[in-house]
Amino acid sequence: GGRPSPSGADFREVRLNVGVRDGVDGEFVAQWLGSRLGLAAGDLGEVRVRERATFIDVPAGRVADAVAALTGLRFGGRDVVAAEQ
Repeated sequence: GGRPSPSGADFREVRLNVGVRDGVDGEFVAQWLGSRLGLAAGDLGEVRVRERATFIDVPAGRVADAVAALTGLRFGGRDVVAAEQ
């Protein structure tokens, strides 16, 4: 499900199959994804890095772009698989 941001934008959660154990740096992922999608720093929502997964809130209209951009990255020798939650 989506949740509104402070600015009123609608976010969707994208899940990555990599996390802390794979060396994911949430700040790096947010900056990289923002630059790939041409988003300002404040346009992405929260990034939550867990042990085995990472969750990124992206604007609802950019989910497909985010999934495409993130899929194929590698962290800790693992191929990233991204999907909308």
